[in-house]
Amino acid sequence: MQENITQEDGKDITKSDDITEYTSEEQGDVLKLDEEAKESLKEDSERAKLEWYAIQTYSGSEQAVKRSIENLALNPEFKDKIKDVILPTEDVYEIKDKKKKVTQKSLYPGYVFINVYLDVKMWHVIQSLPKVGRFIGESKKPTPLREEEINHILEKALNRPAPRPKIFFDVGENIRIIDGPFSNFTAVVETYDIRHKKLVVNVSIFGRNTPVELSYTQVEKII
Repeated sequence: MQENITQEDGKDITKSDDITEYTSEEQGDVLKLDEEAKESLKEDSERAKLEWYAIQTYSGSEQAVKRSIENLALNPEFKDKIKDVILPTEDVYEIKDKKKKVTQKSLYPGYVFINVYLDVKMWHVIQSLPKVGRFIGESKKPTPLREEEINHILEKALNRPAPRPKIFFDVGENIRIIDGPFSNFTAVVETYDIRHKKLVVNVSIFGRNTPVELSYTQVEKII
């Protein structure tokens, strides 16, 4: 025995006695799952565009996530989908025990950027990597970065400036001079110039405050 059931869109489907009958609520769930499956298949079947995306990572895990994605790109299944992953950094230095130490600092803490053909499977694979928070996007879906956004990010990544001091100084702060004729003197910061890595400090010489210009490499914080 067969009967016609009219759906909301006005189309008829055929129902047979040997097909399991669902409640109206169950029917809605089944139809919903079917539609979601169709949508996923559609997205997977259509080759995604090569786009740049921002991925939010756990705090301090940017390098770990970048390495995980690079390792993923070695997989034959994904090597043609992942084109690039970048973590823009800058060089910063600090003076410790009279030695200059240069380290790298992320320009966008908590984010890495990936150039990828992002279909549903690729999205879920990357999303499941350790220390990955989420893709940045609207309505809980990844949204490609605009051209001007990624161009600005790439510009910073490619044109790295000279190392800048990791430690900044405050006006009125007491510091120690570690190089030059006033080595081992303490002084008070009067002004500082981050761009040129210079600061003017007041040094007490024979009981009189004398302004002295120094480079950031000639002083250290008093801890």
